[in-house]
Parts: sequence; C-alpha cells; structure tokens
Amino acid sequence: MGFRGRFEWFTSLHQGGKRAISFTLTCKNMLLPETFDCAIIDSTGNQPTQIRRHLKLKPNESFTFNYDSCGWDWCQGDFFAILGKNDKIKKRWDLNLKIYGRGECPECHGSHRCIKCNGTGTVKDIHNHTISACSACNGTGICQKCYVPMHLGTNLANDVYGGIQMPNPTISREHAIAELQQSVSDLQKKIEKAECDIRMMQLKGIDTTSRSVYSSQLELVHQYTNQLIKMQNELRQLINSK
Repeated sequence: MGFRGRFEWFTSLHQGGKRAISFTLTCKNMLLPETFDCAIIDSTGNQPTQIRRHLKLKPNESFTFNYDSCGWDWCQGDFFAILGKNDKIKKRWDLNLKIYGRGECPECHGSHRCIKCNGTGTVKDIHNHTISACSACNGTGICQKCYVPMHLGTNLANDVYGGIQMPNPTISREHAIAELQQSVSDLQKKIEKAECDIRMMQLKGIDTTSRSVYSSQLELVHQYTNQLIKMQNELRQLINSK
C-alpha cells in the first residue's frame, strides 16, 4: 500500500472558526492508483465508526477527513484505518498530540484559559465600545497552546482537566443559531447530491452490477441523515431556549 497519512490543525468553518484536527491521506505511488476501504474509529467506542468503501486515490492525490468534510470531530486517541479482507485493519494512524503536564503550559500555566480574553471568548474595544470574538482562541475561551480535543468523561480527560473549571465562553445565541442553520443547509445539499448520485446509479444499473459501490453510497446518505437529524434537534433546542 502506497499511503501517507498526517494529522494537522485547521480552522473549522462549520464550527464557527473553532480550531480542530484534520487527517489527510495521500497516495504516494508514482504511477498506480490505490483503491481501498477505510474507517475512522472513536477510541472510546461511543461514536459510531465511519466506514468508506471503494475509495480511489490517484498518484499524489489526497483525501481530507475532518468535521467540515465528513462530520468527524477528531479527539485524542481516535484513529484512521485502512481496511483489508473482512475489515481487518491493515494500517492505521493514531491521533497522539502532545499533552502538557499540570501547570506546564508556558502560556496559561495550567488554567486552560485563553490569556488574551481570560477565558470569556470575547474582547472589548474600549475606544470603539464594541465586543468581538477573541482572535487568539477563535472565541472559544480555551488556551490554544495546550488545547487537546478529548472525549469528555474519559480517564485521560479527567487526568488533564480534572479539578479545573473549563472556560465557558460567551457566544451569542444568534451567532450559534446562524452557524447551525448554515451547517444544516450544507448537510442538506450533501444529502441531495448523494441521493442524485444514487438515482444515476440506478439508471445506469450500477445498483445491480456493483452492489458494494451502491451500498457504500446508501451508507453515506444514512450517515448524513443521522447527522442532519442531530443538528436539527440541536437547532430546535437552541431556538426554543430562553
């Protein structure tokens, strides 16, 4: 297998500018493409595994897997896997970010609060009398020097953040609603496109000649639909909240 994989930070537009993790898989072959099955797996087992079937990468071509592209918000310990026969893992890349010990962060010294906004997520301009999202932490209120995305409630999260009151950034309700509405709209467009692809497969007879490809597309629509239902519920609760 000619693959190269890497994790890196990126700014998630679908999460309102939040700093998040992205995984990029690249075909490093010089001439031949790679066709493969893959999976993204939650280290805690609480989140359903995302599986992709019969993906194809041309030489030097890359696929990116993150919240904006596939709805996966990477956390410490999650991993990306290339699957073989009977979905046996042939190769994997684990997210293993550097974790500062208690009090070791050179910026927040263990408070996990952004030092520019003191954990509020906002900054005030005393000259223009305006309030805006903190540019240092993208409005999260969390120190970006030592921030490591983790599954809440795990032993690792308790070891790192245990006993520390995490920042509670002040983000406007209207802004949160607008971001969710945009995410819902984007996901609906993805579903429409995927369903259109399914109809084209049916017209071309791919649903009977290549059941695995057709099933993979159906599975993708199912995953998108589940994400949409979750987002719509969150949006409904936010709109109805006082």
